[in-house]
Amino acid sequence: MVAEFQSFQSSKQPPKRYSYTVRLQDWFDAKLSDLFPPSGYSILSGILLGQRSAMSPELKQQLKASGLMHLMVVSGGNIMMLIVFLSLFIRSLPVIIRIGIILCIVFGFTLLVGGDMPVWRAALMGTIGYTAGLW
Repeated sequence: MVAEFQSFQSSKQPPKRYSYTVRLQDWFDAKLSDLFPPSGYSILSGILLGQRSAMSPELKQQLKASGLMHLMVVSGGNIMMLIVFLSLFIRSLPVIIRIGIILCIVFGFTLLVGGDMPVWRAALMGTIGYTAGLW
């Protein structure tokens, strides 16, 4: 029974039609690969988008051995860097507009990186922390 389940999982094919977020993620990933050399691209794609497919197996092994593999996972640190970066540019706007812009961009980023539950949790906590600091 377990072997049947494992073979079913490994033979699963991705859908032929992709959603807009997957296409946007692929487009952004392609632009990163055009701009940066392969070694820099694989690391930057992992940090920004959580993509580990472009990394070579030896780089993955080196990151695991050094304890830095957690940098390749999108988490609260990425969300907070995004919020802080955006808040520097929109600090002259009224508070309600700032909150709206931050919420929209963080929501878009969360969808862009795949929308896993830890990313949603980080987005929620980041926006709550940001809005609490404004009042």
